[in-house]
Amino acid sequence: MKFYVFILILAIFSWSCSSKDENSSDSTVASVCSETSSDAEVYEIFQLGTTNCNLFCKDKSLSECQTAWGNGEKNLNYQYVAKSWTPLNTVHNESEVYLYNFTPIDYENVSISDNNGVFKSSIQIKAWNRIKYQHAVSGDNVTVTIPSSNNPIMLKFANIKTKWKWAPHNYDPDATHANWWTNWTGAALRANYIMNYNMANFLSTDTFKNVIVNDNITYSDATTTWYDSSWGTYDNNSVIVSRMRDIGALFRIGVVHGGNASGLGGGDVHGVAPHVLYDHMRSSVWSNKGWNGADIWFHEFAHCLGFSHSSNMTYPQAAPYDSDISGKVQTAMVNAYKQDNTDPLFPPGDGQEGIDCNNELAGLSCPSSRSHNTHLRKWNLADDQIFDFRESTKYPKD
Repeated sequence: MKFYVFILILAIFSWSCSSKDENSSDSTVASVCSETSSDAEVYEIFQLGTTNCNLFCKDKSLSECQTAWGNGEKNLNYQYVAKSWTPLNTVHNESEVYLYNFTPIDYENVSISDNNGVFKSSIQIKAWNRIKYQHAVSGDNVTVTIPSSNNPIMLKFANIKTKWKWAPHNYDPDATHANWWTNWTGAALRANYIMNYNMANFLSTDTFKNVIVNDNITYSDATTTWYDSSWGTYDNNSVIVSRMRDIGALFRIGVVHGGNASGLGGGDVHGVAPHVLYDHMRSSVWSNKGWNGADIWFHEFAHCLGFSHSSNMTYPQAAPYDSDISGKVQTAMVNAYKQDNTDPLFPPGDGQEGIDCNNELAGLSCPSSRSHNTHLRKWNLADDQIFDFRESTKYPKD
């Protein structure tokens, strides 16, 4: 059973949240901000640990992030931009091209091209890895080709209609905000990317389109002027479908404090809590509970697309708008999985990699018991210790 608790209003965003039992304890993870590569020039970008390498783009536009990367700035979240219609992305400056794999599977026979044609072929890149190539780059036309024959994952990517992108963001570098985790963990990055790809895949289906088009939806106060003022307001359900697919925004994703809020969203900000990521990765949750976190993800995404709590895109309203649209989206997604467990782009189970409890997704050890009375702790970057906000007492790492 899910329930939502509204906790945060900012002048520039329409925030929302949902709640579920969650606790935290001490942690023993370390920083992974290194820009070094191995001898084989393969760098595991989503390894376990926390990273504070994504601060630069906090108040920057995508073009500013690209320019800074071209000028040699390394600590950009632009390096981690994932496009929902391809598993492999490139980032480059004048002398280097980085090929990123943002998915839990390996790819073979990949090639990279520029304006003069293919300059690197027969590439093999492992899951969650990066490969660096020395290359004199002219212009921005660097493309990646991935063979799709006999590759069911690539055949699914070919059907994705969404155009939005995402990149990790640290909303609380000083560890003072009650509603965001201070940093990302590698495990949370992997899980969040898997969930976003799965949602992009489902939002591209006719099943999703039918859920939206064939229901009564109120557009009360809905606006998307934060992204494109020409969109104006919604006037029919088909427009909702097209905008959720066509929006070309770069969403800044974050990890939400796992005790009070299960999600926060508005404008270009989108975040879910560790328990949402944890459950999305587990086939037992999809099959037995009929839940996969899609309702929370969609509730927040609806806020990003301009829908407030006055619309049943986020909460059921008075009849005839009493449908729980986010719940219906989740039910349709789970039912499709139950009929064919290969239906998601990345079926649940991928990306677990030894995560035993959802706290580990926030860099915290698994608690022996769970209670709302156990106050959450977060990293204090200044001295690399855990901070208990209730007692204002610091606890050294184990």
